Amino acid sequence: MKAEPAIEMLQEIKNTIFSQDYSIKNDDLAIFTQIETIICKNSSTCSQIPVEIKKLLSLCEDESLHLLLNTVYNPLTPKLLIKEYTTDEEYPSFISLQEDIEYMDYTIISEYAEKKELEGLSYDDTQKDYIDTKISNIYEFMPLYDSGSYCLILIDLREQYFGRLINYVSGYAYVLAPNLYAHIDDLIDGLKNEYYTYDPDWGDIEYPLSWYQRKLLRTGEYYYDSSLGKVMKL
Repeated sequence: MKAEPAIEMLQEIKNTIFSQDYSIKNDDLAIFTQIETIICKNSSTCSQIPVEIKKLLSLCEDESLHLLLNTVYNPLTPKLLIKEYTTDEEYPSFISLQEDIEYMDYTIISEYAEKKELEGLSYDDTQKDYIDTKISNIYEFMPLYDSGSYCLILIDLREQYFGRLINYVSGYAYVLAPNLYAHIDDLIDGLKNEYYTYDPDWGDIEYPLSWYQRKLLRTGEYYYDSSLGKVMKL
């Protein structure tokens, strides 16, 4: 099975991130504390970074972490992450997003809106049915992966959505997974059951960057078209 190496690596990543034994380096812990201070200063709630996210980011020198997204997205090491919060010289995506949020509210679109998109129907993203939530304060989120050009993977730090992974692309956002554990488990299951495919040349798993579309694949009525980046009816 071509995907076996990817499945084994994903299982190893999962075991490490959710292990009680894995300890984070002191330098990295200091950076996370600094980020939590920045978040508290700029947000109405003081959110702590989930420990599994700290472990994930402290592992970022490991190239296999690209499997959690794809090679277009770069995982942010703690040192890169603090640059995202403090400077726009080299890694401007998050800083630029902060500035943009001041001028307009961005929307995490609902599953109902995604359904309309897949049916080729237009929708008004100001209507309640099409809105999951609004991104009105970027400090309620934290970047995990960056591909540049306003494409980020964020973790939702708001209390009612704590731990959700969000795929943000140029003004629109989709729920990538309800949490990191579910995300990794779904990738493993998707490869085992051949909902997703693995490209060993690039080291990428091809799968939709939307939890709604990931669920649709399991109905047996859809397939994933990697060239279009979305699921299609069989």
